[in-house]
Amino acid sequence: MISTCLNEHQEHKATDDFHLATHNLVRAATAGVDTPRGRALELASETAANRADDHQEKAAGYTLAEVVLATSLLLFGIAGISTRWRLKLAKLGTATGIFLTALVVLASV
Repeated sequence: MISTCLNEHQEHKATDDFHLATHNLVRAATAGVDTPRGRALELASETAANRADDHQEKAAGYTLAEVVLATSLLLFGIAGISTRWRLKLAKLGTATGIFLTALVVLASV
């Protein structure tokens, strides 16, 4: 699914930004946090850490969308093999509602 790819992409960006933040923080400590270069590196570290947090939040949204989509697909599958029309229609309706919810979640990420 595309949400899985988007999730992995956001996780990868978060990991890269966390590594950058860590390296900048170590460089700031080496340069001295009271020096102008140390302060600039510390600020760059904080910025990278904030970007990483944003990427992780987006990845969590994509994970939620994946779970909701999987739930709707499960209900569509159960409705497909159901023999009772009343149950089939109820499951199809529920699955459609859940699927639409997943689309809303994907659009909001």
